[in-house]
Amino acid sequence: MLHGRSYNAVARVQQFIFAVAGYSREGRCSERSCERFDLSANEWVQLPGQFDEYAEGISVVVIFKRFLTAFGGTNYDDEVPDKEMIRTLDCLRPQSGWKIHSLSRPSQSPCGFRYGSMDITGSDADQKFCQILIFGGEDKDKNKMDRCMVFSGSLPALEDGTLTALSKRTGNEQKTEERLRKAASFD
Repeated sequence: MLHGRSYNAVARVQQFIFAVAGYSREGRCSERSCERFDLSANEWVQLPGQFDEYAEGISVVVIFKRFLTAFGGTNYDDEVPDKEMIRTLDCLRPQSGWKIHSLSRPSQSPCGFRYGSMDITGSDADQKFCQILIFGGEDKDKNKMDRCMVFSGSLPALEDGTLTALSKRTGNEQKTEERLRKAASFD
């Protein structure tokens, strides 16, 4: 890597491995840079732009096979943002930088960091719609969180800057729970 970091996120899109934000021991501060490793060229490249100040302890999920989607995070002083922040980077156009997205149904839960996260869209999906599961994590007082949230969105909505936090027990969430149970079974 070009910059040493910890508490960062890592994801793969096509032949690229992305190292996203984190903590810089060197500068004893949040590491706001992002870089990618090209498996074909065997080299690291610094991406343009910077991540926001809440760069430590983020979770990243790849959606639509091209967007890095980041959840959670703290700044160097262990502060979390006032509202849930979801950020995306279009890996086809990384020069555009990170976008901050709004939620059409904001969460009432406190913001946190170090979430577990995964794309639960399913392989049978038409890739015009996605679902992301966010679970666990820590709140600003380092208490373990037991929440589980599902975010959904379409490609046009994502490009417009909107993801939706689904409420509990919606039809989509029930389908998601069924997919998770099916994926977790060893039958």
